[in-house]
Amino acid sequence: MLSCEQIIAEHLSVEEVAGIKEGFQVMDTENKGKINLDELRVGLLKLGHQIPDGDVQILMEAVSIFPLSGNFFFYLFHN
Repeated sequence: MLSCEQIIAEHLSVEEVAGIKEGFQVMDTENKGKINLDELRVGLLKLGHQIPDGDVQILMEAVSIFPLSGNFFFYLFHN
């Protein structure tokens, strides 16, 4: 069974994945390869996106392969 991240990555162009990677790098200020909910929230603001906290939580839950970890890992977009 494919993960959500694998399905998304398979349907995005190289440019779209590059855009996600660039945005992720803005959010991953410690270069850990993962971001938590607070880093996502701050990063989205830096990128000019004002998203309600509840929606940021939903976004994190939707893209996290390990929802209980509270982290989103960028490497999941790579094959």
